[in-house]
Amino acid sequence: MDSKIIWEEIEHFSSYDEYKNFYDWLYKLKMNGLIELVPVKEYYAGQNLDEYWFKNQEGNIWRLVVPDFPFEGYWGPVCT
Repeated sequence: MDSKIIWEEIEHFSSYDEYKNFYDWLYKLKMNGLIELVPVKEYYAGQNLDEYWFKNQEGNIWRLVVPDFPFEGYWGPVCT
C-alpha cells in the first residue's frame, strides 16, 4: 500500500455506502500503520454525532463525522 496519501476534504457523502467504503479504506490504513486513531478533543457538530479523529504520518489530524440524516457527514482537517 502506497504510504503517500493525498488528503482532501469531503464536505458530505452522497450515500451511506459511500461513507462506509471511505471508513473501510481508513480502517485499512490504520491497520497498516499509516494513520493513527486519536481522541476527539472538540466535536464538529456536538457530541450527538459520532466522530473519529485520525492522525496521518505528517502529524496532521483529520476528522470523520458519521452521516446522520439530514446531516450527510464530513471529512476534513481539524483546525487547532
